[in-house]
Amino acid sequence: MVKQPNDMGHLINDEVREIATRSPRERQAFIDQDQDYNLPYVNDLMEMLDQLKAVGAGRTRPPCRRILAPTGMAKSFILELYERRNPSRFDRVTKTTVWPVVFLKIPNEPCSDSVIRMLLRRLNVPVPSLKRFALQLHAATILSGLRPQLLLFDELQRIIQVSGDQAVRVLELIKWFSDELKIPVAVAGVESMESFFLADDQLGTRFRPYTLSPWQNDENLQRFVSTLLSYMPLREAPDERLFSFEAGAMILKNAGNTTDNIVTFFKEIARRQFLAGHEKIRLEDVQEFKL
Repeated sequence: MVKQPNDMGHLINDEVREIATRSPRERQAFIDQDQDYNLPYVNDLMEMLDQLKAVGAGRTRPPCRRILAPTGMAKSFILELYERRNPSRFDRVTKTTVWPVVFLKIPNEPCSDSVIRMLLRRLNVPVPSLKRFALQLHAATILSGLRPQLLLFDELQRIIQVSGDQAVRVLELIKWFSDELKIPVAVAGVESMESFFLADDQLGTRFRPYTLSPWQNDENLQRFVSTLLSYMPLREAPDERLFSFEAGAMILKNAGNTTDNIVTFFKEIARRQFLAGHEKIRLEDVQEFKL
């Protein structure tokens, strides 16, 4: 007999409890969807971005931040989520579109020209045939009309793909947008981009660091695993031994210490349970499986 949703209090909410009553194929499709899993550090990062956004336009030297994170810490997902929580809207009073948070991923092998062109495409406006600085001024004019409160640039580590001079010009362009529009900017990437900020005192001071650290075997990891498993639509509560330092050591050894790896690790274990007709994740499952 299939458990009813009100019998599955170990799951996070009614939606997941209802999903748990469905077929293995439907449950696998559910866990393949992106979730934020109430990551412990998401709210902290969101709060930092809210503080930047609250500064608003008009300051001569608006504050800027650089977000450093190892690959796999769901940095890009969080930034995209932040943009979705601050969507563009039509202002009926001014009859113009307001775009409070503009988010852009730096292109591969970037140069200042390619960044400007991608930014204009992101804003859904035509890219005119202009020389670089004229195009730069055009982009600033378009942005000014949208009244952004915060610019977000992700994947900044891609500047290491190009020459030092070209990389510096991209960084100067980003800083120029902040100065010209008088709004805060946050850039994000992996630690390989740090050398550019450490080599330039002005950039390093202007873009203060904010670091997302990989997981360690501590209570934060235990809370994350507990929350993560509450999104896995298995009908039996997980083994309590999973929320221990012993289990934490196994998880870090067999999955790695990044968010993406740990999420993938438990998704795969849940998928194996579905296929085997099992409804519970045990400590032994974590011990036996390696990503």
